[in-house]
Amino acid sequence: MGKKSRRLLKKIRRRRILIENTIVFLVLLFIMGWIIGAHRTGSESLDRPYGGKQVVDTMAKELLGTLQNVEKAPVFSYDENTRKLVKNLIGDFEANPAMTKEEMGSRIKEIKDVNYRLGTFWEQGMIYWSYLNNDYEPNILAVPEGLPEDSSLAIVVLGYQLAGNGSLQQECIKRLEYALELHDRYPNSYIALTGGPTAAWNDSATEAGKMGEWLLEHGVLAEQIILEEKALSTSDNAIYLTAIFEEQYPEITSLVTVTSDYHQRLVHLLFYMVSLEEKMERGVDTPVVIADYSNVVKGPTFGNITTQAQFVEILWLDEKE
Repeated sequence: MGKKSRRLLKKIRRRRILIENTIVFLVLLFIMGWIIGAHRTGSESLDRPYGGKQVVDTMAKELLGTLQNVEKAPVFSYDENTRKLVKNLIGDFEANPAMTKEEMGSRIKEIKDVNYRLGTFWEQGMIYWSYLNNDYEPNILAVPEGLPEDSSLAIVVLGYQLAGNGSLQQECIKRLEYALELHDRYPNSYIALTGGPTAAWNDSATEAGKMGEWLLEHGVLAEQIILEEKALSTSDNAIYLTAIFEEQYPEITSLVTVTSDYHQRLVHLLFYMVSLEEKMERGVDTPVVIADYSNVVKGPTFGNITTQAQFVEILWLDEKE
């Protein structure tokens, strides 16, 4: 082999070594970035603050962008193992709503290791659930300002058990008075009424129907009233009303919920998680709760952390059999 050939061979070898080293460096850099990103997803994101009238689905919209390159496995494909992991997460949070981001993050990581998208759903749900029980307080002071002035806003009034004969009870009437006050401030908004047949001796009466009659008697236009007359629970309220908005009222994007103060945390939680489920499972945008207005009722424990956990477990575990 001549001198020129040997020099050329050495140059080729040096260039190949340089290329190989560069590839190794880039691979290592990618792995380090992935590890750092995974750590942030598993823990730091649980620290994100919420407050005031901030639209709570911002996080979900950001989340969808991060999922584009993730395998499109079904979000809610529970098996025995994932069901147990999610149940453990819910149980831990029920026992200690102030659990740290590290404690919550380790549970979520266990789910992500089995089903990344399912783990991400529960991560986002737990962030908001933690906010509701640690930082949020129902608005009992005044009509919220700064809400949309057009028909993109719906005032959602949660029903209340009818009297035996099918008439409205005082607590429900109080909710309607608050809704009327809101509608006077936002006259272009819809009023969505949700609640099914709950009268012991009157099968034809529904909570939504009776509330609608009351609003008509107090001057609200029929075309501004939306009725959902099947719901028999708060989870039904969220599921059925979200479906009506999606199918019949696409112009509605924002919700302000009206119910009793003890009920608001459960309402916020279920409407948020139903909306997040629609976004992650079907890519559908549904209206989100941006504010609330509550009448004060002292005493009831319905809607506390135990009730919240029961509803979440029934809706996202028992019904996923």
